[in-house]
Amino acid sequence: MPSYSEFDVSAAVRAVREKQMSLRAAEKKFHVPRSTIEGRIGGAKPRPESHAFEQKLSIEQERELCDWIKDLDKRHQAPSHARIRRVANLVLRLPVSDESLGQGWIQQFLKRHPDIATLNGDPHESARVNQATENIVRDWFELYYTEKAKYRISDENIHNMDEHGLCIGKINPRKVIGQAYTNWGQLRKRTRIRNSQKREWVSIIECISGNLTSPQPLIIFAGKSIQLNWVPNEVPPYKYTYSEKAWSNSDICLWWLNEIFIPQTRPQGSAYRMLLFDNHETHLTDEFLHNCRRQRIIVLPLPPHTSDVLQPLDLIMFSPIKGKYKDKLYELAQLNDGSETKKKEFLYLYHQARIETFHQENIKSAFKTAGLIPFNPEKVVQKDAVLKTPKTPPPVTRESSIETPHGPQDIEKALHAISSNPNWNTPTRYAKTTKLCRKTMKTWASDVHKISQQHLELESKQYKVDEFLQTKPRQSIQPKKGRHLVDNEDAEKAVKKWKQNTELDPQQGRRLRDRMKA
Repeated sequence: MPSYSEFDVSAAVRAVREKQMSLRAAEKKFHVPRSTIEGRIGGAKPRPESHAFEQKLSIEQERELCDWIKDLDKRHQAPSHARIRRVANLVLRLPVSDESLGQGWIQQFLKRHPDIATLNGDPHESARVNQATENIVRDWFELYYTEKAKYRISDENIHNMDEHGLCIGKINPRKVIGQAYTNWGQLRKRTRIRNSQKREWVSIIECISGNLTSPQPLIIFAGKSIQLNWVPNEVPPYKYTYSEKAWSNSDICLWWLNEIFIPQTRPQGSAYRMLLFDNHETHLTDEFLHNCRRQRIIVLPLPPHTSDVLQPLDLIMFSPIKGKYKDKLYELAQLNDGSETKKKEFLYLYHQARIETFHQENIKSAFKTAGLIPFNPEKVVQKDAVLKTPKTPPPVTRESSIETPHGPQDIEKALHAISSNPNWNTPTRYAKTTKLCRKTMKTWASDVHKISQQHLELESKQYKVDEFLQTKPRQSIQPKKGRHLVDNEDAEKAVKKWKQNTELDPQQGRRLRDRMKA
């Protein structure tokens, strides 16, 4: 197998053609054989192109397929192997089956196109994906810049608050060392490790500041009071409270504002402060906002579902502190044989993890990654997580007299122009006709691919229509008389009765389908 790529060959050929280096120097620098460079300069085609006639999809069809994959990826809808195979089968007008294109077609397709690759899809909520658009992010940065300039807020008075939670007894899977083979000689890939069975939830309200400091965190336990046996002998310098489910509420957020944020971040003189947080309803109560106005605190909520691209705490701080906490919890499980994790142990371990995480370098990196300090919105807009606004491509300048045909009439006109031009000899006409055929093939491949995409979109819309028509109301299903359990016959009887009561006449069904299409 050659140890060079098509990119290396192109770079070597370009360097020799532009007389930037000799054949020998290009061979040595790019590790491409001299014979290959000479062949390409002489007109030899790359192996994929020279064997294109052996492929089931033409070069133009595969390029269209690559563009479609990249476009879906930009919209966070990257297709699976099965979906790509389905589109390719639609392009070929073959029946959809695993044998249509061959078992290894996907792998060979990826080899021919190194600009696309198999990736691990990271699932995100649709709301987060759809809301983090380029326009929304830019508008928010403009508002941030305007408010900061209007009230002359310095970088050191920018603060970010957010809440995160931990299951105090749960550790993540991790690499360990153990016996390689079972007693039957089979290779082992996994083993069990002891873990606390405590699944109690604890919430923590954290805050970081532009002056690279952090106010005290607020620990929220589940309970009706703070118990003495919850805290270790050396009590961490935090604030503590409780709620029914260990979640924050409007009262707890107000207490955090009055007893932690206001006194611990007070600026010198009468300077304004800015507080950034997510758009949660517990942060936007009238009393909370009124106290902020009284204390010259400018409140700037983040747009909904954009905290994973705009919030400094989410970007840099929370993931490391959770990882370090679980590492320390695993070490503790080795000492106590995985016995139940107590709240006092949680506080001790979280305090140690926080010391290692909430330091100046991480806080500085958090604000920088969010594009806030220093102000750099482009750093955020260019992230893959932000949906880009489609840009209109510039008009294509046509250097050739042969335009791309879009139908039989265009082909006929082009052939007539070629044959009737008195200034073109036979070789020129042959070259022009060949170029016309190539452009026709390109147009055909593009049209076929668009039809395949529309076929998939039609299937998706049909599924939504069917799903809408089959939506059932919330209605209890009763078991048979003298029984307590609902069986499949009871459910089928209820479904049948529902269908009889909701059958549409043809005219109603037609109106409903028209409404769904609109």
